[in-house]
Amino acid sequence: MGDAFTGCPFAARCPDAESACDTWSPEPVALADGGTAACRRIPAAVPATAERNTA
Repeated sequence: MGDAFTGCPFAARCPDAESACDTWSPEPVALADGGTAACRRIPAAVPATAERNTA
């Protein structure tokens, strides 16, 4: 069923959504606190724990 729809399921109600969100396929991204998020804007805004530890 997840393959039947394209884009982020939250795009229609997200205040930060952009046109690219309508076709982007969400993928979990590791966060510094050990959690994950699946937003196309997260990788640029919040580096993963491994990336922070190397700085």
